Amino acid sequence: MVETLDVKDIFDNNDNEIVLIDVRSEKEYLDDHAINSINMPILTDKERHEVGYTYKNDSKEEAVRKGIGYATYKIIDYYDEIDRLCSEGKKVVFYCFRGGMRSNSIANTMDTLNKKVYILKGGYKEYRKYVMDFIQEIPNKYKFIMLHGLTGVGKTHLLEKLKEAGEEIIDLEYLARNKGSVFGKIGYDKPTTQKLFESELVYELSKLKGNNVYIESESRRIGNVNIPDKLFETMKIGRHFLIETSLENRIKIILDDYIPKDSAKLEQFNDSLKVILNNLKKLLSTEKVNILSEYINTYNYKKFVEELLVDYYDPLYKNSIKKYEYNAIINYKKQDDAVSELMSEKY
Repeated sequence: MVETLDVKDIFDNNDNEIVLIDVRSEKEYLDDHAINSINMPILTDKERHEVGYTYKNDSKEEAVRKGIGYATYKIIDYYDEIDRLCSEGKKVVFYCFRGGMRSNSIANTMDTLNKKVYILKGGYKEYRKYVMDFIQEIPNKYKFIMLHGLTGVGKTHLLEKLKEAGEEIIDLEYLARNKGSVFGKIGYDKPTTQKLFESELVYELSKLKGNNVYIESESRRIGNVNIPDKLFETMKIGRHFLIETSLENRIKIILDDYIPKDSAKLEQFNDSLKVILNNLKKLLSTEKVNILSEYINTYNYKKFVEELLVDYYDPLYKNSIKKYEYNAIINYKKQDDAVSELMSEKY
């Protein structure tokens, strides 16, 4: 009989020898999954739809038969993958939505073929509960140091340098696949989902000790995801540092972050800018948008960024910056100097 493993035993211990195999469909996996799990659907999206249709319009028995037929031709792929993982000393754990028929059928098949495998008790549903319970405990486990500043001040770069220096950080914009502004989705192929954002957040937090975690100040919504309430509340009661640098520095940072290095991608990049820019007509006026569009057409990105910062971003965010009292204001010329000052002010 195949053993089951409890979700807390797997995720609380961060056991690197455990490999999770998600046998749900591709669509289910893309919506959310245990981080670093492997997706090997026992039924593809199309097959799952057909089995469901048969169940609804024919009978449960016929739906099961159809499902078995679809699953059978995949057994050799499962066997080869399990054989490879087991030879590497890995502990393989299968899961489906509830730890039911899908994970049990393939796990029991591997067991009869003398492959030692396990099933995640309660499946994805129990994993999702674990994620939500973890988020509820954030105020009891973590203390945050928030970096504030105007657009382009380099907060994300400072987080990266702090991490290189051995400090603990959470990069919310990376997890959200959005740089946290109206142009924030540029540079990311696909948006994430709320559930996957929360899964990745919990995965990253679980690796930290949590005493002083650097994090960028964000609005409650980043792109198409929301920061969980418990995290947002805990961030607000943390320590706060205002980062400042020259307008020239900010323009350079934005140009380095956004402008494609491959000149062949510039036209597509320009088109993306114009689409987003057109949505700002009510805020900037049609005349201003036309001026900015002309900068894009002539590849004058420096002027485009400068005027967008001065006329749009800075007025928009200056009021929100005034909401906090700061432990220190750090005005830098070189990012390494800002990092050193942040670390010296940590306690």
